[in-house]
Amino acid sequence: MPPTDPLVSHGSGARRHGRRTGILLVTLALGAFVLGRAIRATPGEPAFLGWTALLACVWAVGARWAGPLPAGRLGLAGVSWRRAGRSPSSVLLPPVGVAFVAVALPVASGLLLARIPPLRAWLEPLVDQAGTGSPSFRVALVLVTLLAGIGEELFFRGAVYAAALDRHPVVVSTAVHALVTLIAGNPLLVVAALALGVLAGGQRRLSGGVGAPILVHLLWSVGMVVLLPPAVAAWG
Repeated sequence: MPPTDPLVSHGSGARRHGRRTGILLVTLALGAFVLGRAIRATPGEPAFLGWTALLACVWAVGARWAGPLPAGRLGLAGVSWRRAGRSPSSVLLPPVGVAFVAVALPVASGLLLARIPPLRAWLEPLVDQAGTGSPSFRVALVLVTLLAGIGEELFFRGAVYAAALDRHPVVVSTAVHALVTLIAGNPLLVVAALALGVLAGGQRRLSGGVGAPILVHLLWSVGMVVLLPPAVAAWG
C-alpha cells in the first residue's frame, strides 16, 4: 500500500487550499513567461543558462511558498529496502526498472524520431541546444538542467500535486505540466512532459513525497542532455 501523503487529504481547509491555488497560478504565469524567454534564447549562449536557472528558482520558490513538501521514501517505487519476507530481486527490480526507463526512454525515442524526417525537424532544436557551445558551457548546461528538473518536480509533483487533493493528482499535475510546456512550441517537449509526468507522478503517489520524482527527473535529464545528442550524432 502506498504511504500516506500528508498533503493529499480531506484535512486541508478551504482557506489554505485557496491560498495555495492563488500562489500556484501566480507561479505558473511567471514560470510560463521565463520559459518562453529561455526557449527563444540562441543555443550556446549564456542567456539560455541564465533563463533556465531563473526558471528553476521560480518553480522551487513557488512550490515552497505554497506550503511544505514531504520528501517521502526516496527509494524508487516507494520500496522498503529492508522489508521482511522480500527477496533481494523483488526489492531491487522495481527501482532499477524505473531508473532504466527514466534514462533509456528519452534516448530510444530520440533515436527513433531522428529517422523520421517530419519529426526530426522537431528533434533537432533540442539536440542542438544540448550539443552546442564550448565544453564548459555544456557542463554548465547539464548542471542548470538538473536544477531545472528539481524545480519542476518540487512544483508540479509537489505543490500542484498537493493542490489537486484526492482528485486524480497524477493526472492533474501531468496535465498542468504539459500545458505549460506548450509555450515552448515543440510538440515533442509536450509528449515528453506527458511521459515524464506519468512516470514521476506515479513515483510521487507510491513514495508519498517529492524525493523519488526528483530522482526520476534527474535520470531523465541525463538521458536527454548527456546521452541523446551524441547518440543522435552517431546513429541518428
